[in-house]
This record gives sequence, C-alpha cells and structure tokens, in this order.
Amino acid sequence: MLVPAETFERRQLDLEKYDAMKIYVSKLEAEIVKLKDQESIREALLAQERRAAEEEIARWVVAHDRADRRAKMPGLGLGVGYGSGGEFVGMVGIVWKPFW
Repeated sequence: MLVPAETFERRQLDLEKYDAMKIYVSKLEAEIVKLKDQESIREALLAQERRAAEEEIARWVVAHDRADRRAKMPGLGLGVGYGSGGEFVGMVGIVWKPFW
C-alpha cells in the first residue's frame, strides 16, 4: 500500500521522537536505580553508625554506674607516682564514703 510522502515523513518523524523519548526514559530509569542504590547504602551506613553510637553510649553508662558504685563502697585506696624530687612515692589509705 502506498502512502503519500508527506504522511510517511510525518510518521517517520513521530517514530524518531518516540525512539528518542524511549532512550531518555531508559537513562532516567537507570539514574533512579543508581540513586536508590546510593540511598540504601547510606541508610545501611547510618543504621550501622547509629547502632555503634548506641552501643558506645551503653558502655559509657555501664562504666559510669560501676564507677559510681565503686565510689560509694568502702575499701583500700592505693596511690603511686613520682614526687617533686623525682623519687617514687606511694600512699595507702582507707576509703570511706557514706552511702547517702
């Protein structure tokens, strides 16, 4: 079947536009996939950092509680070091702190 040249050219132009739009859409979809991958990686890293921070805070809380309990308990204290003349010095004493 023969069609007029004008109709053929118009149809050919429409097909070229359609092909160009398909290429553009595929590029956009690839960019969207890449950005979603980056987002999921960042979310995973953020979750990992959040867990690490929470664990560090928990360790500090436990250490503080232990130090607080130790500070309130009676016992022996030992201190060693160097004096102003460079001599080695040590001190032992009784530690008593009221519980209130």
